[in-house]
Amino acid sequence: MTVSSVIALFPTTKTEQTEFVRMLVDNVMSGNTDPLAAEVQICNIEQICKAYRANTRIKNAVLDEAEKYGQKSFDFKGANIQIKEVGVKYYFAETGHKRYNELLKSIELLNAEKKELETVMKARGDVWIEVDKETGEAYEVMPVAKTSTTQAVITIKP
Repeated sequence: MTVSSVIALFPTTKTEQTEFVRMLVDNVMSGNTDPLAAEVQICNIEQICKAYRANTRIKNAVLDEAEKYGQKSFDFKGANIQIKEVGVKYYFAETGHKRYNELLKSIELLNAEKKELETVMKARGDVWIEVDKETGEAYEVMPVAKTSTTQAVITIKP
């Protein structure tokens, strides 16, 4: 079996994706597939897809092939392919705009102050009284609300 023949077994449309996921979920929930084994495989597939799509040679090959169609947008094997500018970044700090740079410094200072205050607030697990340094007003501060979810985390070993 070749890599291409294995990839060809995977869904190629949204409908097929939905059906594939339904079948996989049904297999796990019916006890026919071990949930941990399936999760490890899915984790591996995700990492393979990420690494493949992040590969610069692949990105260039895909763009070169798409450009052969001579259009900015076209349909191909049940998918829409678009050639467009992505990941646009602007570097405002390098413009020399004084007001912008002042705002940037103020934001950095406020973010550092906020982070420091959040650290103090997370460490307090009780209600406490805080006094406003400017007005002298005392007020009650409630403990920080926290939510979390427990789940199994899969890490693929080298």
